[in-house]
Amino acid sequence: MRKSVDINWNSFRAKFNGREQEKFEELSYLLFCREHGQNYGILGYKNQTGIEKEPVNIDGKCVGFQAKYFNTKVSKNKGEMISGIRKAKRENPNLDTLYYYLNQDFSESSIKGVKDPQYKKQIENCASSIGVEIVWKTPSQLQAQLRLDNHLSIAEYFFDLKPGLIDAIMNIQQHKDPILQPIKTQIEYSGRVLKIDRSTTINRIENEMKLNSVLVLSGDGGTGKTAIVKELLSLCQSVVSQRLV
Repeated sequence: MRKSVDINWNSFRAKFNGREQEKFEELSYLLFCREHGQNYGILGYKNQTGIEKEPVNIDGKCVGFQAKYFNTKVSKNKGEMISGIRKAKRENPNLDTLYYYLNQDFSESSIKGVKDPQYKKQIENCASSIGVEIVWKTPSQLQAQLRLDNHLSIAEYFFDLKPGLIDAIMNIQQHKDPILQPIKTQIEYSGRVLKIDRSTTINRIENEMKLNSVLVLSGDGGTGKTAIVKELLSLCQSVVSQRLV
């Protein structure tokens, strides 16, 4: 039975207290990559102006994204948003579309028969005047995206207060690095890389692990047990990382 994660923004705030903007940018980045098939990530620069990462080509359009976590109403931040859109276009003249991720839904207009609030129209009109189409990504839309089967690990990490798959991988990484880092699985000599072929042993271990949850690797000291474990973990982590992105 598939696990369900409650997409609760109070849980998000509790889990990342003081780091909400940073983590919301990370969440937006992962969702943007998933939606647009950027399985190996997107080039970005530290403190990039206007957009979070470099624009990518999507169906012939130059597309970027911005993520804003506001503690006040979206309407109170209209000026900041318009300024950011202008900077994004200035720094990326070819930008056609900007995906804008927000941690709040828009409030409905108080004018009878009108849905969009005035500040939303003003932001969109400003963007349109400089040739940028805005695609809004608000919590109601993000919730639907996070409910997809292949987004469970992302939902767990950002909204489940209990450790999820990504947390487990990060903890394993922190514990294994001090032990495995000094272990060499190959050496360089005279410009050549010398490496023992352990593929047969690793394949055998992988097959055994499909049948048994616990496997003991034994042998005399210096026979390469730790090197085998290091190579095996590296392969496993590579596979899991590809599934997460």
